[in-house]
Amino acid sequence: MNTVFRDIFRAIHKGKWLSIEYRNKEEQITKYWIGIRDLDIRGRSLTVDGLHLGKYTVESFPKIKIDSILSSRIVEGSYCPVNEALVEDIYLNPRKYSSLFDNTANLKILSYLDRERLMGEFYELTQEQFQTIVKNFQYRVEGEERQDGGLRIKQLAMNVLSVHTSNGLYVLAYRKLNLDVKRRVLKPGIVD
Repeated sequence: MNTVFRDIFRAIHKGKWLSIEYRNKEEQITKYWIGIRDLDIRGRSLTVDGLHLGKYTVESFPKIKIDSILSSRIVEGSYCPVNEALVEDIYLNPRKYSSLFDNTANLKILSYLDRERLMGEFYELTQEQFQTIVKNFQYRVEGEERQDGGLRIKQLAMNVLSVHTSNGLYVLAYRKLNLDVKRRVLKPGIVD
């Protein structure tokens, strides 16, 4: 998955601003922080509030082209209101958003693996999902060692029961997922 698409996905779900480099209609490259208000998948565009990094002014932009975003980074520590209707639509209609988010293998997408999808013993990962999990959860831990010298790897989990709140999804119960590296599948952990 394109890193810009991944950052857009994360910004939408986490309520964060994105720092972007954008090629405008005049072919000039500008730098903005954007707060995403909505997404038009057919038009491949975003409705955003934009902070111009040269002028420090905030403007509303009804349509910026996703494909004109050259690079992006999440602005940690920032806050942007989450468009709950958009988040729910992405959750309920993943095929509608597949041109941008189809092969995402991050915690948010993996949390969509509900009990019905894990009726069997495991959830089979695509090659891209497997690679993304390994990159995100192993390579990020380089240099991060536990006191006993072992590697510290993030824990994957499946949302079992949650409540939508004004601050986002509040997880009441979850089930751990373990990565079977050899078989390239996620296996539900044993319920404690």
